[in-house]
Amino acid sequence: MPHDANHGSPQTGNTFKQQAELTGIRPIYVVDRPQNNAAVIAQINGIRSILSQCWFDQDKCRDGLSALECYRSEWDEKMKRPGLHPVHDWASHGAAAMRTFISGYAPKTTARPRQPRPRAREF
Repeated sequence: MPHDANHGSPQTGNTFKQQAELTGIRPIYVVDRPQNNAAVIAQINGIRSILSQCWFDQDKCRDGLSALECYRSEWDEKMKRPGLHPVHDWASHGAAAMRTFISGYAPKTTARPRQPRPRAREF
């Protein structure tokens, strides 16, 4: 869940994490808020590195996919190139959801069965 999932809801007094846990959703991991622009850039690069491995339902994820396609950085007029900060607009919310995912993502590894070591021969 995003960093603010530990904030309380005025309606229930519970945090959003607690409310989800009450419905049986477990485990819930709350990711840290990116502390600076470098952390945001690291998240974006993390998304780029795994995006080709992701599968999306084209209909159910239409708005989110549109947001990812339209997410962009501001334009640096002086340097005539994309700037270092993402534009905060409608697309940034869907992209932020994907950045939250990458913050808590850990690729699953499959453990190979241990091979028995050959024993030394006794003479």
